[in-house]
Amino acid sequence: MAEQKVTVSVEWLAEHLNDDQLVIIDGSWHLPPEGRDAHAEYLAGHIPGAVFFDLDKHSDQESKLAHMMPSAEQFAQEMGALGISDQNTIVVYDTAGLFSAGRIWWMFRHFGAANTFVLDGGLPAWTSAGHALESGPVSRSAAQFTASGRGDRVVDIDAVLATIESDGGPTLLDARGPGRFSGAEPEPRAGLKSGHMPGAVNLHYGSLVDSEKKLLSADGIRARLEEAGYDPTTPAIATCGSGVTACVILLALTKIGHDHGKLYDGSWSEYGAHADAPIETG
Repeated sequence: MAEQKVTVSVEWLAEHLNDDQLVIIDGSWHLPPEGRDAHAEYLAGHIPGAVFFDLDKHSDQESKLAHMMPSAEQFAQEMGALGISDQNTIVVYDTAGLFSAGRIWWMFRHFGAANTFVLDGGLPAWTSAGHALESGPVSRSAAQFTASGRGDRVVDIDAVLATIESDGGPTLLDARGPGRFSGAEPEPRAGLKSGHMPGAVNLHYGSLVDSEKKLLSADGIRARLEEAGYDPTTPAIATCGSGVTACVILLALTKIGHDHGKLYDGSWSEYGAHADAPIETG
């Protein structure tokens, strides 16, 4: 499998900061229990020229589940209003280093913006390198975003249940922490059962980044997958708590050339609330 470029370095971004076709996106998002306001933090300080991507706003507003994938029409309209074209070179970052940026990367790639990348190490890497921030909102002129969509790359609970019942189907890769996966720790969202999907492999998203929150090298990713017991030449469905950190798995798989992984968008927020969905612990 041929490796793919999915990240850019701080050095590259600093060099290309004023390129006409470059769009920088602050895709920060935080778990509700943290009580943080990602937009307020963006206004206080962000990479120069970056626009803010509100994950909850730019998602399906009719779904009862948090930040589910929007329609192609909604995404195209809202990204065009932000001044983003599917033909731009798009660089996404977050304040954690690599947490929610993977989800935003996945959304843009899903809707046809092929030249979308994640800033390796995110905002911490940018500031650690001594680069300046700016404050306040950023407005861009409206653009034309043509959303193509890859509908087969996002699956629902029926597909997951069919996978569990099948023999030799895709591997379910769960990005949640070991405690939540085993059921030893409660879910951060109320009303959800604890544990994991039968047959799922625990691949915590944090194990795919180094101490500086940068995505592991291709060899490092392969070693981590081998340690987890997953063969990256076989199909996979990534899942997590609500479809955010699962995309870190998909980012890592794409880096090593596994560009056919799928996302279970509802993830545990849907599965853990389903009355009849089978659950294992331990």
